[in-house]
Amino acid sequence: MNSQEVKELINKHPGRFYVYVLRRPNGDPFYVGKAAWNNRLRIFCHEVEARNCYDHRYYRNNVIKMIWDGGGQVDYGIALFTRDEGLAFKKEIELIKLYGRKSNGTGILANLSNGGEGGGNGGANQGQKRSLESKLKMSISHKGKPGLRKGRKLTKEQRKRLSEAHKGYKHSEEQKRKIAEANRKTKGTKAYKEKVSALTKGEKNPMYGRRGKDAPMHGRYGDRHPMYGKSHTEEVRKRIGEASRLRWANQDYRKRVLAARGIEG
Repeated sequence: MNSQEVKELINKHPGRFYVYVLRRPNGDPFYVGKAAWNNRLRIFCHEVEARNCYDHRYYRNNVIKMIWDGGGQVDYGIALFTRDEGLAFKKEIELIKLYGRKSNGTGILANLSNGGEGGGNGGANQGQKRSLESKLKMSISHKGKPGLRKGRKLTKEQRKRLSEAHKGYKHSEEQKRKIAEANRKTKGTKAYKEKVSALTKGEKNPMYGRRGKDAPMHGRYGDRHPMYGKSHTEEVRKRIGEASRLRWANQDYRKRVLAARGIEG
């Protein structure tokens, strides 16, 4: 399947996890991977990595480049859709064992492990946490080294492909709920607010000392204002009104705003 066919298949399927296979133009597999819905387009990331990585030690990237050099395209395949991450890991391990790994002389795949990694059900790293010593060693080893993407820019073709890959995607209600819960546990805490406050006080604030002509909104009035001569559509006004009503229906929000205005309510 080509990238567009795979994208449509992924968007239509309700499974939260899937196992995929990258193949050469002749149909031979060279990589097996697993993706979750929070990174549902992982299957396409390998070509982006191959295009921007100049480290020839990565066999997978070299295979992709050889396919391009021969005028071909990577063929995509989905081996499994499932709501069970443990089942996805099991399928990934099964396929890697079936085709074998080139790195250990057992087969043809570019995979560097037997699969099953990750923090979900059945993952080899499930429940494990790095020690402070381990974290410190990783920090020291990376200090002073430029990031892999430093100084590199995406080409117009890459930007277009990324844009096309994300068009039409919307978070499910379950995803929205999980994101909201995660934000409440972090951004809603007193410690987080104090940390942000400390990082943006005084000269650290991006607006510090920016007045008059240096202010971002300076001169943005009259016909220079981005909304000059424009008006919201009826649908947009309705959405703004509904959002405002929902905010004011929240008693905590109402109390905070009224208190800030010096009004008892």
